[in-house]
Amino acid sequence: MAEVVLAADKARWDALVGSRVLDPHCLRQFAAAQGGESGTPVLVHAAGRDWSTLEVLLITDIGGGHRTARAPLYGGPWFSLPQSGDAIAAATATQREIDAALRGLGVVSEVSVLSPWLPHGETVRKAWKAQATRPVCLASLDDPEAGWATLEPSRRAEVRRAGREGTVGWRPFDQEGAARFAAVYASAMERVGASARWRLGYEYFTRLSAEAGEFLHMATLETPTGGAAALFLHNASRAAYLYAARWGRAPAAASAVLWSARVELGRMGIGEMLLGGGLSDSPDDPLLRFKRAFADRVAPLSVAARVFDRGAHDEAVASGHARPLPDFTVEA
Repeated sequence: MAEVVLAADKARWDALVGSRVLDPHCLRQFAAAQGGESGTPVLVHAAGRDWSTLEVLLITDIGGGHRTARAPLYGGPWFSLPQSGDAIAAATATQREIDAALRGLGVVSEVSVLSPWLPHGETVRKAWKAQATRPVCLASLDDPEAGWATLEPSRRAEVRRAGREGTVGWRPFDQEGAARFAAVYASAMERVGASARWRLGYEYFTRLSAEAGEFLHMATLETPTGGAAALFLHNASRAAYLYAARWGRAPAAASAVLWSARVELGRMGIGEMLLGGGLSDSPDDPLLRFKRAFADRVAPLSVAARVFDRGAHDEAVASGHARPLPDFTVEA
């Protein structure tokens, strides 16, 4: 059966990850910050003769000795496999071992949003019977001049206009920045009537800074009429556009903040950034349009859902301790 390692066991977790560069959402430090809010972060390790797999999950107690498992925003099984290895056989074996480990923890269901960077991604999607729900956008950071040239003219105009109104600040995400961002983020979520899952408060952002601040930067632009701020999570070669907020009347500020972050992350040697998707896959979705304007490619956002005890999960949904499963959930 697979080995389950708690984030508190830093030495074992870091030794298993070693030199592998996972999705930045799978950083132990980020998972630990997420866990303080909504579950216990674990690293599940499965291995065979010529392969090994790592998967980061948040395990949440839903009562009655039952738990749910989910990825910390983006995740999935991360394979290390020789070029000549059999990815399908490894995926099948991994799934069997991870399922056994989760059952041993009392997990009744698992839901993972699969990272677009997963090795052998197509094999994983098929083995986990994942479904593409909507697109996510990714931006290459290697060549800022080429990125600027391909940016929509209207977005370039916004960046220039915002630059005349103020200068984008770029700073590590420390406790002072966490307090500042928490305030503007809470106000923005209230203004747009965001659902409860996105209403993250002061305690969350200060914990995020304390746990994962070395892997986070904040970009901020203030103008006389408003501004924007955004957080960017990063590891050695990848980054993610994590959270953002706007205030007042500064429609160009968000474009300037995102463009500036692309440039700064590129200077740090990071090659690609996950921007995420919109609220839907509609071409008219304003958030998706905004992100696509800064993207170089689009990938499917694939979700995998497995249920081990549907009765227990449904009881947890009825009592408000778990979310309903998607209609493509697989009976494991």
